[in-house]
Amino acid sequence: MDMMGLAVAIAVIVVVTIILGLIATHGTKRRPGH
Repeated sequence: MDMMGLAVAIAVIVVVTIILGLIATHGTKRRPGH
């Protein structure tokens, strides 16, 4: 069990989730305007 690896995995998941959420909100908000 590698604590560093686990921390990195969690960080990656969190970052990806945030990025996907931003893309989703930007996509839906940009659609009507464009």
